Parts: sequence; structure tokens; C-alpha cells
Amino acid sequence: MTSISDVTASAQPTVSQPVSATDTVAAVVGRPACPDGVSFCYGDPDTHSDPREHIHHAPANHMTGTFGDELMDCSIVQWHDGRPAMEFVGNGSWGTLTLDQVDELITAETKHLATLRRQRNQLAALLGSKPLATSAEVTAEQRVIQAETAIDRAMDAKHDGLTTHPHDTKDRLRRAVEHAAARHLARVSKHTIKAARADEAFSAAVDTMTEALRTSGNVRQTVIALITALELTVGETGA
Repeated sequence: MTSISDVTASAQPTVSQPVSATDTVAAVVGRPACPDGVSFCYGDPDTHSDPREHIHHAPANHMTGTFGDELMDCSIVQWHDGRPAMEFVGNGSWGTLTLDQVDELITAETKHLATLRRQRNQLAALLGSKPLATSAEVTAEQRVIQAETAIDRAMDAKHDGLTTHPHDTKDRLRRAVEHAAARHLARVSKHTIKAARADEAFSAAVDTMTEALRTSGNVRQTVIALITALELTVGETGA
């Protein structure tokens, strides 16, 4: 953050890094629909060939990578008109799990994943490599993504059911972010909330000017416009 006290320092715009994710759900392409109309079933002809008993399968969910193929495979299954259950490959054989057992499996896998992350970081330390992000950092990143999605929806929202007012919405969102950042700054520093808000507003202004210059097709004209706008603002505020 560029504060008023360190305005002489160079300000660089912040660039968000793309978030990578691994999708472990196996895609089912070119499969026919279930002839019985079962919503989760992808209609595998091999499991629907016997007219006396159809076996309905959902697309498999498993992990595949250089570490192995189709590990910890699980999928929803239903035998003919029976109750749906979960098939799971545990010790190499297929087992059928109840809903309570699926919940138990989730708890066990969560603990297993946490342990695996610790083991991975321990190995990384031994090899001189970087550790994985903590679960708190991952959660924070997920919240940022959710906030970005909410912003997109807010910008597209209709006001009074008729028109959009993107500038008004943008101003409200900007103020909300600045106030939240100021509250955080006041919590973690000795700043008063007023001083924190001033620093956040100033930092946002510097970032905006930097972005305007970076994307300008005519930097000289943009500089003149920024100076003029600053002079007009100073005059309007009586500063």
C-alpha cells in the first residue's frame, strides 16, 4: 500500500495472480442418456443391457496424475429400483457406502489431506523448496474469488428493475473495499481509523493514477488531465 507518508516511493500496480485448481472429476463424453431417466446416470450401455436389472452409475470421481491412475475412485450407483449408494475403491475392492459412511469418509480424507500437506511441507523443507499455502491462505483466496464474482453480479444488477448504474455501483464497491482495508489497517497498526481511511484513500488514488498512465495511449495528455483534475478537486474542497 502506498501511504501518504511514503508518497515519494515508486508505486507499482498490483497484478492478481491466476488461481490454479485441479479438477478430479472424470469427464464423460459421448455417452447416451440413461434410458430410465435417472438423473445422475450417464447411461452406460453395458450396465443397461440386461432388461431385468439396470445398474445406474454416475460419472466417476477419482484422482489421476503422474502419481497413478483413477485412485480413490468413487461414484453414485443404484441397482435397478434400489436406493442410491456410493461405490468406493478402498483397498483395491469396490465397497458400497451408506450416506453416514460417506460422511465418515469425508472426515477421514480431510484429516488425511491435512497430514499429507504437512508431510509435503516437511519434505519441501528437506529439499529446500517452498511450502504449500496454508489452509487460511487458501480460504482467503477463495473468499477473494467469491468477492470478485459478487462484484460482477453487482455491476450487472438492475436498479429499480429498469436500468443499470455502473458508476454508482462502482463507487459504493470502492468505498466498501477502502473502508474494510482501513479497518484492517487500524486493527494491525497504531493508526486511528480516520488516519487509516486517509491512507487507504490515498493509496487507491495513486493506484488509479498509475493504472491510468499505464494504459494511456497519450501519457502526456493523461498527465495534464490528472494535474487539472487535482487542481479542480483542491479548489472544490477548499484545501
